[in-house]
Amino acid sequence: VQLLRRRLAALAPGTDMVGAGPAMQKVFELVKKVAASNASVVIGGESGTGKEVVARAIHGLSPRRDKPFVALNCSAIPATLIESELFGAERGAFTGADQRRLGCFELAHNGTLFLDEIGELPSELQAKFLRVLEERKFRRLGGRAEMEVDVRVLCASNRDLKEEIRRGRFREDLFFRLGVFSIQLPPLKERREDVPPLVHHFIEKFNAETGKRVQGVTPAAMEVLQGYAWPGNIRELRNTVERAMILADGDVLTEEHLPPEMQPDGPEAAALRLPLGLALDEVEKDYILATLQRNGGNKARTAELLGISEKTLYNKLN
Repeated sequence: VQLLRRRLAALAPGTDMVGAGPAMQKVFELVKKVAASNASVVIGGESGTGKEVVARAIHGLSPRRDKPFVALNCSAIPATLIESELFGAERGAFTGADQRRLGCFELAHNGTLFLDEIGELPSELQAKFLRVLEERKFRRLGGRAEMEVDVRVLCASNRDLKEEIRRGRFREDLFFRLGVFSIQLPPLKERREDVPPLVHHFIEKFNAETGKRVQGVTPAAMEVLQGYAWPGNIRELRNTVERAMILADGDVLTEEHLPPEMQPDGPEAAALRLPLGLALDEVEKDYILATLQRNGGNKARTAELLGISEKTLYNKLN
């Protein structure tokens, strides 16, 4: 735990970037390398994998660390309002604009602008956005004067932007301008070794917020947490730990504090939760690993339950 704390502190103090496995170590290295530059970065990954956390870590390690970090979720803003959110608006620019409003670019001047779900940016705004990136100038909505701005742009998407380009929903030139550097975050199910340090990290976080003194998790509860598929990724794990700490009266979290669908003897104990849209080979992979986990690593029993030979199981595992 102390080693992980030192690694975390060395990376970016105050962030939730935690991981001891090779997948996250690779992400850590990429973050440290790109942070010192001024390059735009596209952060990819499923919902809940911590894309904003990575963006904040990049900002925290950059020369802009003492300047503003402004985040905007493009999918949470109505299409009619995104332009004023990004570029600001003069008084009277549209109905309800009773005063001048500063946009994200102005607010992030000399700092970092993080745009989550960039794939949701309306096509009519993409050209204007590209122009600001290239010329570092923009006009407020309803304004005449051009203003210069110095902003580093980081963006994230859980969509495949190349597929969006193929479908005509995202500009190719904007993609290449944004994607100078890319970081892909693995889903939590592919980095189960990071579940224990993440759990302890969130316990410490909620201890500090609530004044509780939870010390840890029972081995049985940790086994359940590591064996779960986590379709909601780190966000779901965080919520699960928070829920458990609300229920816990003692200083240790147990299986009883976990959601019913995670309980070993619960109604959904033998079920595997998978997100819709997952490729069939990924479904098979998750099902095999979950069955193996449920059988305590017994490959003979796992192969028997799956209706395949042990040789086939070993081939699939390899």
